[in-house]
Amino acid sequence: MSWQAIAMGFDYQQFRNWGESRSKVKPDPDKNLEATLAEKLVTIRYLDDLSQEELARKVGTTQSVIARLESGRHTPSIRFLKNLAEALEMDLSIEFR
Repeated sequence: MSWQAIAMGFDYQQFRNWGESRSKVKPDPDKNLEATLAEKLVTIRYLDDLSQEELARKVGTTQSVIARLESGRHTPSIRFLKNLAEALEMDLSIEFR
């Protein structure tokens, strides 16, 4: 488990046993956008048993970009989010409320 996951309070076994669906990961409305994205990305990556390097290869970027996203220190473009969603075989939904 990465230090980012430990720092964010993720328990790998808890998420492995959590259930089949990655869609159960819900954003926390009290967190900023970057922190919410970081939390969801780390969780999905662990549920899919992917390293940062493996995910980076699937997206077509570097491990350091994935690490910055997971730390909440990077705001990705919409194009990058589309590539990320495709790599994870997920839909991307952006909405205003």
